[in-house]
Amino acid sequence: MTASAADASRSADVGPPPDHGPHGPVCPAAPPSRRDRRAARWSVRGYVQVTVVGLSLLATTSLAVSYTSDVRALEDRSLDVMDAEVSLASGIVDLWADGAAVLVTEQAARRTPTQACVHAAIDALPGARLDVVGADGAVLCSSSTSQSAVGSTSHADADWLAAARAGTAVQVLATDPATGRPALITAHEVTSGTSDVPEAPGAVVVLVLDGPTVSDRLAALAHPHDRATFAVLDPVERTVAADDGTHARAALGTADEDGTAQGVVTGDDGRELLYASSEVEARPWRVVGVLDRAEMLALGGVDPLRTVLMSLSAVAVFLMTGLVVERKIIRPLTSLIDGAVRARTSASSTHIPERGTAELVTLARELNTMIDVRAGHEARLTHQSTHDLVTGLPTKGPLRETLTQELGSSADLAVLCLGLHRFQTIADSLGRDAADRVLVEVSARLSSTVGPDQLLARSGGEEFMVLCTRTSAQEAAALARGLHRARAAPVTADATVTVRASVGIAVGRPGVTADELLREADTAMAQARSHAQDVATFDDSMRARAVQQLETEAGLRAALTQDELVVHYQPVVSTVTGEVVGAEALVRWERPGVGLVPPLEFIPLAEETGLIGEIGELVLDRACLMSATLAARGLVLRMSVNAAAAQLQDPGFFQTVRRTLLRTGARPRNLCIEVTESALVGSSETVLGNLLALRELGVHLAVDDFGTGYSSLAYLKDLPVDELKIDRTFVRRIEHDARDRELVTAVIGMARALDLTVVAEGVENVDQLETLVGIGCPFAQGYLFARPLPGPDFTELVVSAAEVAPAPRG
Repeated sequence: MTASAADASRSADVGPPPDHGPHGPVCPAAPPSRRDRRAARWSVRGYVQVTVVGLSLLATTSLAVSYTSDVRALEDRSLDVMDAEVSLASGIVDLWADGAAVLVTEQAARRTPTQACVHAAIDALPGARLDVVGADGAVLCSSSTSQSAVGSTSHADADWLAAARAGTAVQVLATDPATGRPALITAHEVTSGTSDVPEAPGAVVVLVLDGPTVSDRLAALAHPHDRATFAVLDPVERTVAADDGTHARAALGTADEDGTAQGVVTGDDGRELLYASSEVEARPWRVVGVLDRAEMLALGGVDPLRTVLMSLSAVAVFLMTGLVVERKIIRPLTSLIDGAVRARTSASSTHIPERGTAELVTLARELNTMIDVRAGHEARLTHQSTHDLVTGLPTKGPLRETLTQELGSSADLAVLCLGLHRFQTIADSLGRDAADRVLVEVSARLSSTVGPDQLLARSGGEEFMVLCTRTSAQEAAALARGLHRARAAPVTADATVTVRASVGIAVGRPGVTADELLREADTAMAQARSHAQDVATFDDSMRARAVQQLETEAGLRAALTQDELVVHYQPVVSTVTGEVVGAEALVRWERPGVGLVPPLEFIPLAEETGLIGEIGELVLDRACLMSATLAARGLVLRMSVNAAAAQLQDPGFFQTVRRTLLRTGARPRNLCIEVTESALVGSSETVLGNLLALRELGVHLAVDDFGTGYSSLAYLKDLPVDELKIDRTFVRRIEHDARDRELVTAVIGMARALDLTVVAEGVENVDQLETLVGIGCPFAQGYLFARPLPGPDFTELVVSAAEVAPAPRG
């Protein structure tokens, strides 16, 4: 046996370690006070970090507020200056426009207007050019032949040309057809009677002021520096005459309709622009001044980069301060705290050296006390997690670990499982303390039986397991018999108790796992207990039964979802008239590849696995549907359905029956619930409540297989039972066995006295039927009348029986 197994076995006798450390008894630490808990919420590092972050945020916020205030003040000053400048610029534009109108009017009145192209005084106007345009739009002459070619018809499509022939001067902001640039255009029709253009009546004198030139001149005259852009706008026509049309268009849509407007707008390129605008007197124009906000801030000495650098400098100063505090104060404290935490949480119980100053020595002693407390707690917890508190034996976990290790080196071993019989009865009758003393005594006897190379463990409430290494099957069987004999002597615990037990053996083999071997030992023990054997060894037949049971369970679960469960009906016949008066609904399993599976092969498994409830609901549903279908055809039969004990224990069973009746349309008086005697004896409040509720609803109740269980007049008198069904074991030889005949006669007489109906089950021949008729049994059921039939066949039988009723017997 390995050292781990021997250690685990020896530890069973050691027991939990005492609550002592190296320095004496360990006392639990006092809980921290409220003041201590408040102080523990923050560490020194936390306070320093919060302070550094707070000061950094304060400095950054202050600089940001200061920067924002300076920017707003500079914007306000700049807008005020620009407002005055655009007002001055609008006056200048007004003067230029008036001068242009006068000049054009004068030239249009000349007898020789074409001479105006040479002699007109246009130098005072910015970017001025004078053209004389004929009626067809052709240029007759121009003061600037480089821009407007004589003979060109570029003015022919201009909208303002037709308006100029109305006799008054026309002024518009439009595109100069000759240059394609925005311009201020003034036009006037040549007065009739001129001598030099008699062949071109309708000629027009046109004075063009180049827009970009006007913008540059306004900037030079109105703005103290050359950073701003000025433009002349026509808000109605959405035209712009400026050197930088991008900035002017950005301000066009925001200009106020009532005089001067100013503010900040985003340009087409995404830059923020300051603008101010003013209307030109007596004209639908507006002069707009636009200044790049970034350039304004640069001119005003407000630099955002400087503010950012100042903020970063302040943050850097605070961070440096925090680093100094971290290095000089926090780190020494953290090192001491980490040492204390490691001493408390690590697996090692090594003490901290008690040296240094008086304060450090005191602190080290406190930490050493904490180490002793932790070591004691861990030892107790480790022992409790691996050993049974009652017997002190190792639990199943250490045994499984040891078994796994042993299987890794050799399969020459065995596992024994010893299960005590009726231990719960001992605990219920004598109490838990007495039951624990029985366990302690039994474990002591078993411990004295096992050898030093064998590990004894308590694996469950009343089960013990033994791991035997380097052993054969014969040696394991001998040990099992020895364990069985060891528990045989009576045990005194408030009373003298004889403990019975069964032992299961599972022998190791190559490839087997620890869990498989433990499960096999438990299965063998269960087999020995069910067959009243002292010792049983797990073999292939047990394995095959276990596999078959698992496969049957899996198949049964699938059958519930794949509609493999069907209901057959066996008629109940009146022994007097021969009429079919009812039927018992019996579930059958049509398993694919197997055929019809008898109920005895899957009903006990369904009860064990908890599937009986679903199966019972299925049978109840089909039976109620059959009852309703027959009633609709005028055939009133009482349909009997078996209810398992687990169904009666379900608080919702009554509601299940009630909902099924409502859903299917079956009548309660045509339904009979059959229960066994074992389910009725010692009925709980839940069972009794379900039975009374069903009886009040009108459902009949029958005792199935009467005479095979706890036959008692008491529960027949107290419970709402309507019918007794005599078990087939009393009917099988009733025509030959006088005792069976007398017993059935007595049951029938008792039933009559209690006003109960009697049905004899298992009637298979005429002699049995005649005997039952002779002793007065009113109803019978069995193969003599019909085997359990599928729904359609049963319906056909009932219809045929109703059409041709047999002659009454006797």
